[in-house]
Amino acid sequence: MKLFFVSFMFLAAMHVARAQSYDRYMSYDDNIAWLKSVNGMEHSLKWSAVQERLFQGSNSSLDTIITYCPALVINGVFVTIPDNLSAKQVEQMKSVVNQSMKYELAMLDDPGKNWNFCRPFSGIIVLTIDEDIARKLDKLLK
Repeated sequence: MKLFFVSFMFLAAMHVARAQSYDRYMSYDDNIAWLKSVNGMEHSLKWSAVQERLFQGSNSSLDTIITYCPALVINGVFVTIPDNLSAKQVEQMKSVVNQSMKYELAMLDDPGKNWNFCRPFSGIIVLTIDEDIARKLDKLLK
């Protein structure tokens, strides 16, 4: 019976983690857990997880009033991703922002005590990419 319960809990946790990775908006605790989990991944996997959540994820917020999503900064500019991305926009973004492009990715999951951020902090994803790709992405997001 214990083995069944442990197996069931493991499968349930895996399902929740997988389902949550597709949601752009999460509860505070889930968002922080996602940031820490992704920040611990190897470099190429980080970018895949960020793309999955921000560009391909569910755009609806949770039933709760307060939800969290990390801020996205591309080449030093704060980027707002529309809540209602069409399938066409998602496909176009996938073709512009892909694994073969050159990029640098940094994630801030805890600002520390010396930084002055609004609390609770939802994280920052900093992406540095080629200016041409940034311009194309900017056009797609408008």
